[in-house]
Amino acid sequence: TEDKATVYHRLRRRADLASTAAAAAVLVTLLVTGGSLRLREIASNTGQLLPGYEETATIAAYAVILLVILSLVELPFAFYQGYRLEHRYGLSNQTQKQWLVDHAKGALIGGLFMTAGAAIVYTLIAWSPKRWWMAAAAVFIVLMVGVVQIAPVVLMPLFYRLLHFLSDMPLPLDAGIFGLLDRQAVDAINRLGESNRFLPGLR
Repeated sequence: TEDKATVYHRLRRRADLASTAAAAAVLVTLLVTGGSLRLREIASNTGQLLPGYEETATIAAYAVILLVILSLVELPFAFYQGYRLEHRYGLSNQTQKQWLVDHAKGALIGGLFMTAGAAIVYTLIAWSPKRWWMAAAAVFIVLMVGVVQIAPVVLMPLFYRLLHFLSDMPLPLDAGIFGLLDRQAVDAINRLGESNRFLPGLR
């Protein structure tokens, strides 16, 4: 007989595969049916609203539209994986509203990064058709380093709460990644129900 952990992780993997397959099916359908061209027309009309930046705005609008479509397709799978399964196995006490808010924030942040990335790539291709990939690599490396630096202060507080009651000393919001914690604090954290706690370095 399989234990709960094995069944839980197998169901999560199935949800991942189903979500990926659904997204791939939507992309293929858009290509085969000409839906992608229709999205391109909508994005182009939107891009006309920014004179002088039509092409870049069109790419950004297309990325946003595509992201919205894929997010809606993947939403049922994400809800099953991130909410239903977590509650079925007693790994979360998050309400549906809280989950939806976190999911929406994640989708919005992902959309901003995706849109910016698409606009950067297109701009670099127009600037240097032969060497755009080198410039893109350099730009994205710099951006990744910047995101890593600001994530503990800007992004993490959007999804995680700083638990002061586990420490006798107040913890700054930019405390960063913990490598060592008091044994009592570690034991208390491990007893929490959440399965996806962001605790890198915990040992």
